[in-house]
Amino acid sequence: MAETTVKFGNYIYEYGYVMISNLLIDYQNELQLTNDEVMFIIKVFRHKNGYKLHDSILDSTLSTKTLQRRRKSLVDKGYLEYRITKSTDSNGNIITEGIVYDFTALDIALSHLASDLSEKEEEKQKEEKIVKTPVKPIVNKNDVIESFKDEYKKKFKKDYNVSREEKEAIKRLTKKEINALKYIFEYCEENKDNLPENFCPRIIFFTKVGWRMEQLVSFAEEYEERLKNDKEQSDLLIKNRKAEEKWWSLVESEEEDIAFTVYLRKNNPSLFVKKRNGMMINIIDELEVVYKIYKGEENA
Repeated sequence: MAETTVKFGNYIYEYGYVMISNLLIDYQNELQLTNDEVMFIIKVFRHKNGYKLHDSILDSTLSTKTLQRRRKSLVDKGYLEYRITKSTDSNGNIITEGIVYDFTALDIALSHLASDLSEKEEEKQKEEKIVKTPVKPIVNKNDVIESFKDEYKKKFKKDYNVSREEKEAIKRLTKKEINALKYIFEYCEENKDNLPENFCPRIIFFTKVGWRMEQLVSFAEEYEERLKNDKEQSDLLIKNRKAEEKWWSLVESEEEDIAFTVYLRKNNPSLFVKKRNGMMINIIDELEVVYKIYKGEENA
Protein backbone atom coordinates (compact mmCIF):
# COMPACT_ATOMS: atom_id res chain seq x y z
CA MET A 1 0.00 0.00 0.00
CA ALA A 2 1.41 3.37 -1.01
CA GLU A 3 2.12 5.94 1.65
CA THR A 4 -0.31 8.85 1.81
CA THR A 5 1.30 12.24 1.23
CA VAL A 6 -0.51 15.36 2.32
CA LYS A 7 0.46 18.60 0.67
CA PHE A 8 -0.68 22.00 1.81
CA GLY A 9 -1.33 24.90 -0.47
CA ASN A 10 -0.59 28.58 -0.01
CA TYR A 11 -3.78 29.01 2.03
CA ILE A 12 -1.87 27.66 5.06
CA TYR A 13 0.37 30.72 4.99
CA GLU A 14 -2.34 33.09 3.83
CA TYR A 15 -4.62 32.36 6.79
CA GLY A 16 -1.90 31.58 9.31
CA TYR A 17 -1.36 28.63 11.63
CA VAL A 18 -0.78 28.00 15.35
CA MET A 19 2.34 26.37 16.81
CA ILE A 20 1.31 24.14 19.72
CA SER A 21 3.53 21.82 21.75
CA ASN A 22 2.85 18.16 20.97
CA LEU A 23 3.09 17.55 24.72
CA LEU A 24 -0.17 19.46 25.17
CA ILE A 25 -1.89 17.30 22.56
CA ASP A 26 -0.31 13.91 23.30
CA TYR A 27 -0.51 14.13 27.09
CA GLN A 28 -3.84 15.88 27.49
CA ASN A 29 -5.09 13.19 29.87
CA GLU A 30 -1.98 13.37 32.08
CA LEU A 31 -2.50 17.11 32.31
CA GLN A 32 -6.20 16.49 33.12
CA LEU A 33 -7.35 18.82 30.36
CA THR A 34 -10.66 18.39 28.55
CA ASN A 35 -11.00 18.79 24.80
CA ASP A 36 -12.77 22.11 25.33
CA GLU A 37 -9.97 23.38 27.56
CA VAL A 38 -7.29 22.38 25.06
CA MET A 39 -9.17 24.17 22.31
CA PHE A 40 -9.53 27.22 24.56
CA ILE A 41 -5.74 27.26 25.13
CA ILE A 42 -5.09 26.91 21.40
CA LYS A 43 -7.40 29.85 20.65
CA VAL A 44 -5.49 32.00 23.14
CA PHE A 45 -2.14 30.87 21.68
CA ARG A 46 -3.22 31.75 18.15
CA HIS A 47 -3.03 35.40 19.24
CA LYS A 48 0.72 35.32 19.84
CA ASN A 49 0.66 39.11 20.06
CA GLY A 50 -2.79 39.04 21.63
CA TYR A 51 -2.67 41.49 24.52
CA LYS A 52 -5.99 42.43 26.12
CA LEU A 53 -8.18 39.93 24.25
CA HIS A 54 -11.93 40.45 24.18
CA ASP A 55 -14.04 37.29 24.40
CA SER A 56 -15.52 38.08 20.99
CA ILE A 57 -12.01 38.05 19.48
CA LEU A 58 -11.05 34.88 21.34
CA ASP A 59 -14.08 32.85 20.24
CA SER A 60 -17.13 34.44 18.66
CA THR A 61 -18.97 31.07 18.59
CA LEU A 62 -19.22 30.75 22.39
CA SER A 63 -21.02 32.82 24.99
CA THR A 64 -19.14 34.88 27.54
CA LYS A 65 -20.45 32.61 30.32
CA THR A 66 -19.03 29.53 28.61
CA LEU A 67 -15.65 31.22 28.21
CA GLN A 68 -15.77 32.31 31.85
CA ARG A 69 -16.33 28.69 32.93
CA ARG A 70 -13.34 27.51 30.91
CA ARG A 71 -11.14 30.25 32.30
CA LYS A 72 -12.19 29.35 35.85
CA SER A 73 -11.54 25.66 35.24
CA LEU A 74 -8.02 26.34 33.98
CA VAL A 75 -7.36 28.64 36.93
CA ASP A 76 -8.61 25.97 39.35
CA LYS A 77 -6.29 23.42 37.75
CA GLY A 78 -3.38 25.80 38.26
CA TYR A 79 -2.57 26.38 34.58
CA LEU A 80 -3.82 29.93 34.04
CA GLU A 81 -3.69 33.37 35.58
CA TYR A 82 -5.50 36.26 33.93
CA ARG A 83 -6.21 39.91 34.49
CA ILE A 84 -9.17 41.94 33.24
CA THR A 85 -8.04 45.41 32.18
CA LYS A 86 -10.44 48.32 32.40
CA SER A 87 -10.35 52.06 31.86
CA THR A 88 -12.69 54.99 32.36
CA ASP A 89 -13.77 57.24 29.50
CA SER A 90 -14.28 61.00 29.67
CA ASN A 91 -17.86 60.50 30.88
CA GLY A 92 -16.82 58.29 33.77
CA ASN A 93 -18.03 55.09 32.13
CA ILE A 94 -15.99 51.95 32.80
CA ILE A 95 -14.73 50.31 29.60
CA THR A 96 -13.41 46.74 29.52
CA GLU A 97 -10.30 46.79 27.34
CA GLY A 98 -9.85 43.02 27.38
CA ILE A 99 -8.28 40.12 29.23
CA VAL A 100 -4.55 39.44 29.60
CA TYR A 101 -3.73 35.71 29.73
CA ASP A 102 -0.70 34.25 31.52
CA PHE A 103 -0.02 30.55 30.86
CA THR A 104 3.35 30.51 32.64
CA ALA A 105 2.13 27.77 34.99
CA LEU A 106 1.12 25.61 32.02
CA ASP A 107 4.53 26.18 30.48
CA ILE A 108 6.13 24.98 33.72
CA ALA A 109 3.87 21.92 33.84
CA LEU A 110 4.88 21.03 30.28
CA SER A 111 8.57 21.44 31.16
CA HIS A 112 8.10 19.11 34.14
CA LEU A 113 6.37 16.62 31.86
CA ALA A 114 9.23 16.87 29.36
CA SER A 115 11.72 16.24 32.15
CA ASP A 116 9.80 13.19 33.39
CA LEU A 117 9.58 11.78 29.88
CA SER A 118 13.29 12.39 29.39
CA GLU A 119 14.03 10.60 32.66
CA LYS A 120 11.91 7.61 31.61
CA GLU A 121 13.67 7.51 28.26
CA GLU A 122 17.07 7.52 29.97
CA GLU A 123 15.96 4.69 32.25
CA LYS A 124 14.75 2.75 29.24
CA GLN A 125 18.09 3.22 27.52
CA LYS A 126 19.90 1.99 30.62
CA GLU A 127 17.74 -1.11 30.69
CA GLU A 128 18.42 -1.76 27.03
CA LYS A 129 22.12 -1.09 27.71
CA ILE A 130 22.41 1.43 24.93
CA VAL A 131 25.90 2.87 25.10
CA LYS A 132 26.35 6.40 23.88
CA THR A 133 29.55 8.40 23.61
CA PRO A 134 29.33 11.04 26.33
CA VAL A 135 29.80 14.67 25.41
CA LYS A 136 32.69 16.11 27.37
CA PRO A 137 31.16 18.93 29.43
CA ILE A 138 32.76 22.30 29.93
CA VAL A 139 33.98 22.34 33.52
CA ASN A 140 32.31 25.61 34.45
CA LYS A 141 28.96 24.50 33.05
CA ASN A 142 29.15 21.18 34.85
CA ASP A 143 30.00 22.87 38.16
CA VAL A 144 27.09 25.28 37.84
CA ILE A 145 24.59 22.57 36.94
CA GLU A 146 25.78 20.27 39.73
CA SER A 147 25.53 23.15 42.19
CA PHE A 148 21.98 23.85 40.99
CA LYS A 149 21.03 20.17 41.40
CA ASP A 150 22.46 20.10 44.93
CA GLU A 151 20.55 23.23 45.92
CA TYR A 152 17.37 21.88 44.33
CA LYS A 153 17.66 18.67 46.34
CA LYS A 154 18.16 20.61 49.57
CA LYS A 155 15.10 22.74 48.97
CA PHE A 156 12.68 20.19 47.52
CA LYS A 157 14.01 16.92 48.99
CA LYS A 158 14.20 15.23 45.60
CA ASP A 159 16.66 14.85 42.76
CA TYR A 160 16.68 17.24 39.82
CA ASN A 161 16.85 15.53 36.45
CA VAL A 162 18.14 17.69 33.62
CA SER A 163 15.91 17.12 30.58
CA ARG A 164 17.28 16.54 27.11
CA GLU A 165 15.89 19.91 26.04
CA GLU A 166 17.71 21.59 28.93
CA LYS A 167 20.97 19.86 28.05
CA GLU A 168 20.75 21.14 24.48
CA ALA A 169 19.84 24.64 25.67
CA ILE A 170 22.74 24.74 28.15
CA LYS A 171 25.21 24.00 25.34
CA ARG A 172 24.12 27.20 23.60
CA LEU A 173 24.39 29.49 26.63
CA THR A 174 27.00 32.23 26.87
CA LYS A 175 29.40 32.49 29.83
CA LYS A 176 27.24 35.22 31.35
CA GLU A 177 24.12 33.08 31.05
CA ILE A 178 25.86 30.03 32.54
CA ASN A 179 27.04 32.18 35.44
CA ALA A 180 23.49 33.54 35.92
CA LEU A 181 22.13 30.01 36.47
CA LYS A 182 23.97 30.03 39.83
CA TYR A 183 21.49 32.57 41.13
CA ILE A 184 18.17 31.01 40.04
CA PHE A 185 17.07 30.32 43.63
CA GLU A 186 18.00 33.83 44.79
CA TYR A 187 16.13 35.27 41.79
CA CYS A 188 13.03 33.20 42.59
CA GLU A 189 13.12 34.23 46.24
CA GLU A 190 13.33 37.95 45.45
CA ASN A 191 10.69 37.71 42.70
CA LYS A 192 8.33 35.23 44.36
CA ASP A 193 5.43 37.71 44.25
CA ASN A 194 5.62 37.63 40.43
CA LEU A 195 5.85 33.84 40.16
CA PRO A 196 3.14 31.17 40.53
CA GLU A 197 2.44 29.94 44.05
CA ASN A 198 4.68 27.01 45.08
CA PHE A 199 6.82 27.69 42.01
CA CYS A 200 9.39 24.93 41.46
CA PRO A 201 12.28 26.39 39.43
CA ARG A 202 13.59 24.58 36.39
CA ILE A 203 16.46 25.62 34.13
CA ILE A 204 14.22 25.43 31.04
CA PHE A 205 11.98 28.13 32.53
CA PHE A 206 14.80 30.61 31.86
CA THR A 207 16.55 29.09 28.83
CA LYS A 208 13.34 28.74 26.81
CA VAL A 209 12.28 32.41 26.92
CA GLY A 210 14.77 35.09 25.96
CA TRP A 211 13.49 37.88 28.18
CA ARG A 212 13.48 35.62 31.25
CA MET A 213 17.15 34.77 30.70
CA GLU A 214 17.92 38.46 30.20
CA GLN A 215 16.22 39.21 33.52
CA LEU A 216 18.20 36.45 35.24
CA VAL A 217 21.51 37.71 33.80
CA SER A 218 20.70 41.26 34.90
CA PHE A 219 19.74 40.01 38.37
CA ALA A 220 22.95 37.93 38.61
CA GLU A 221 25.12 40.95 37.80
CA GLU A 222 23.34 43.09 40.39
CA TYR A 223 23.41 40.28 42.96
CA GLU A 224 27.15 39.72 42.51
CA GLU A 225 27.72 43.46 42.92
CA ARG A 226 25.73 43.30 46.16
CA LEU A 227 27.78 40.33 47.35
CA LYS A 228 30.96 42.21 46.52
CA ASN A 229 29.79 45.29 48.40
CA ASP A 230 28.66 43.16 51.35
CA LYS A 231 32.04 41.46 51.47
CA GLU A 232 33.87 44.77 51.30
CA GLN A 233 31.65 46.12 54.07
CA SER A 234 32.21 42.99 56.14
CA ASP A 235 35.98 43.18 55.63
CA LEU A 236 35.90 46.85 56.61
CA LEU A 237 33.95 46.11 59.78
CA ILE A 238 36.42 43.37 60.73
CA LYS A 239 39.37 45.69 60.19
CA ASN A 240 37.63 48.42 62.16
CA ARG A 241 36.94 46.01 65.02
CA LYS A 242 40.63 45.09 65.13
CA ALA A 243 41.50 48.80 65.18
CA GLU A 244 39.08 49.31 68.06
CA GLU A 245 40.67 46.42 69.94
CA LYS A 246 44.10 47.93 69.34
CA TRP A 247 42.91 51.27 70.67
CA TRP A 248 41.43 49.80 73.84
CA SER A 249 44.62 47.85 74.45
CA LEU A 250 46.37 51.23 74.53
CA VAL A 251 44.01 53.23 76.77
CA GLU A 252 42.93 50.20 78.86
CA SER A 253 39.90 51.94 80.44
CA GLU A 254 36.93 54.17 79.61
CA GLU A 255 38.17 56.81 82.07
CA GLU A 256 41.47 56.98 80.20
CA ASP A 257 39.64 57.22 76.88
CA ILE A 258 37.49 60.10 78.19
CA ALA A 259 40.52 61.97 79.54
CA PHE A 260 42.35 61.56 76.21
CA THR A 261 39.28 62.70 74.29
CA VAL A 262 39.21 65.93 76.35
CA TYR A 263 42.90 66.39 75.52
CA LEU A 264 42.17 65.86 71.82
CA ARG A 265 39.38 68.42 71.82
CA LYS A 266 41.75 71.10 73.09
CA ASN A 267 44.93 70.16 71.24
CA ASN A 268 43.84 68.40 68.05
CA PRO A 269 40.24 69.35 67.15
CA SER A 270 40.49 67.74 63.71
CA LEU A 271 41.41 64.34 65.12
CA PHE A 272 38.80 64.77 67.84
CA VAL A 273 36.08 65.14 65.20
CA LYS A 274 37.40 62.11 63.30
CA LYS A 275 37.42 60.03 66.47
CA ARG A 276 33.87 61.02 67.25
CA ASN A 277 32.49 60.49 63.74
CA GLY A 278 34.88 58.29 61.81
CA MET A 279 35.78 54.62 61.55
CA MET A 280 38.61 53.75 63.92
CA ILE A 281 40.48 52.03 61.08
CA ASN A 282 41.04 55.42 59.42
CA ILE A 283 42.61 57.08 62.45
CA ILE A 284 44.19 54.40 64.64
CA ASP A 285 47.78 55.10 63.54
CA GLU A 286 47.36 58.83 64.02
CA LEU A 287 45.64 58.30 67.36
CA GLU A 288 48.46 56.06 68.55
CA VAL A 289 51.07 58.76 67.80
CA VAL A 290 49.08 61.52 69.52
CA TYR A 291 48.29 59.26 72.48
CA LYS A 292 52.00 58.61 73.08
CA ILE A 293 52.58 62.40 73.08
CA TYR A 294 49.67 62.79 75.49
CA LYS A 295 51.08 60.15 77.84
CA GLY A 296 54.51 61.76 77.71
CA GLU A 297 53.06 65.14 78.66
CA GLU A 298 50.94 63.57 81.36
CA ASN A 299 53.95 61.77 82.89
CA ALA A 300 56.07 64.92 82.68
